[in-house]
Amino acid sequence: MSDFKDIKNAAKQKSSEAFEEAKDKASSAYDTIVDTAESIADQVQETVSDVYFAGKKKVEQTYDAASEQTENVTEMIREKPLTSMLIACGIGFVIAKLFKNNS
Repeated sequence: MSDFKDIKNAAKQKSSEAFEEAKDKASSAYDTIVDTAESIADQVQETVSDVYFAGKKKVEQTYDAASEQTENVTEMIREKPLTSMLIACGIGFVIAKLFKNNS
């Protein structure tokens, strides 16, 4: 009976050791995954921030350019109102012809 108890105790010990080893490996893998996920999250956040600020800068540049062009057109209209009106009529005529031909 002593042999059976020894075998039982040895199996119990091996089982306990295997469980502890598996637990340590799982904990280590979990820590690695958490560290990797945090690193990826930081990189994504930094990239999103860079894209946001680059986009914001482009929108501001586009707005500034559009404002400048609006001022230029307004100034041209003030300087040459008759020419501006004739150009607008010509553009309107061309657009009307294009839509009329496509319908």
